[in-house]
Amino acid sequence: MSSRRYLIGRSVLLDGRTDKGTAFSIEERQALRIHGLLPPSIATIELQVERFMETL
Repeated sequence: MSSRRYLIGRSVLLDGRTDKGTAFSIEERQALRIHGLLPPSIATIELQVERFMETL
């Protein structure tokens, strides 16, 4: 049995190592079973960082 653990669903979003916020592509959202758990818009990590920096 493999010790590697694969996360799906809400677990992906609750794990800081795997959560990319709205940067998940449609394909990733479907494969990870998180489609519908995030806003429909997709924003890159870079855009998310830029938005965060503007709030400081």
